[in-house]
Amino acid sequence: MGSILDSAAAAAPDAPYEVGQYWEYTHEGPRPGATEPNAIDGRRILHVLDNVTVDANERWIIQERFTNDPNIIGRLHIRGDRMLTAAVIENEKKESLTLTYDSPIPHQYVDIDVGGRMQLETALVTQPGDFTLPIAIEITRLDDETIQTQAGRFADCRHYSSVTDLVFDIKIAKIPVKEHRQWWYSDEVGATVKEIYSKDPVKFGTWSKGGYTSTSTLSAFGVRSVSDEAQAAAINDVNVIATALANRPTHRNWKAILCIVACIAAGGVILVRHKMGAKHT
Repeated sequence: MGSILDSAAAAAPDAPYEVGQYWEYTHEGPRPGATEPNAIDGRRILHVLDNVTVDANERWIIQERFTNDPNIIGRLHIRGDRMLTAAVIENEKKESLTLTYDSPIPHQYVDIDVGGRMQLETALVTQPGDFTLPIAIEITRLDDETIQTQAGRFADCRHYSSVTDLVFDIKIAKIPVKEHRQWWYSDEVGATVKEIYSKDPVKFGTWSKGGYTSTSTLSAFGVRSVSDEAQAAAINDVNVIATALANRPTHRNWKAILCIVACIAAGGVILVRHKMGAKHT
């Protein structure tokens, strides 16, 4: 029919994911990347919603949600080489924030040898909001380790650590934000089996937020059905992202930067903690 979008129900044998695949984690602490250092605990769930093709480029769409923080759902758009290209964050009113990477970043699996190091520079572009946020990431691969979880014992997990630096340049000042992450990736389940995230305290004038640490540990994994609603939302993301790319900002919207409360999560994904429909003066 000439559409740029096709939905694939089945994956190729060498595909990184399978539609319906899920990973469920016990979670302790705040949502990784959250501005507020308030613990939500509960469960963290990643679920592969669909595999779509856009202009001949494959994208896997993986939903992330937290059982004790249900009002915000994120959908990650990941290439077949496990590089994260974009994310759509949706609140309970179905309002969405679209984030696209100037240069994709690795999602969970990083193709470096033990002892190797990777340095990345990219930028996140937001719609709505019309601003660009530069990001610097340094990833190191440590010695492989065996990790025991509720879901089983996973030998020879790829152990990574990363440091992410962001600077919110709001014209009158620059606010640095630093995040640290350790994670253990298992080839057996095709995903992270444990993640420890920490965020340094942030201070700007008289305003400050304390730092915190959160931990997610695999408790279950497998394949489960995807609801029609979730799959439709995933497919609709493609049009949303295309619109965002077509309207990339050519300037910095200082008011938007000051008003949007943002945080980095899931390998650098911003999760808005503010109601996206709110108006500011």
